[in-house]
Amino acid sequence: MLGKIKTINIYKYGPFLIETAALTDSSRSFTLKIKFVNDQAFKVNEDKTLIPFGKFFKNQFGTFRLIRQGGPIAKDYSITYQHTSSAAGAYAAAVRLPQNQQVPVS
Repeated sequence: MLGKIKTINIYKYGPFLIETAALTDSSRSFTLKIKFVNDQAFKVNEDKTLIPFGKFFKNQFGTFRLIRQGGPIAKDYSITYQHTSSAAGAYAAAVRLPQNQQVPVS
């Protein structure tokens, strides 16, 4: 969700879920910009087509649908897809252990 002050991650806790039926290229990262027109319909990226919740839509990245979960919905969202190895690499790079600390080995 794009906030006025910061962007927050709503994975698994948002007002909708995205279901992926097919990806054009699963090794390529992409972002879908979702703009809600009302509680039942939205637009994706710059496309002017209104898409209702539950209906599959297709674009250059693949075939998807949004499933409404309930709760209040903001106007704009960004959904970013990253290949598993890219996402893991980003998280691994963020993990830091203090120097001179011993890590227990099990």
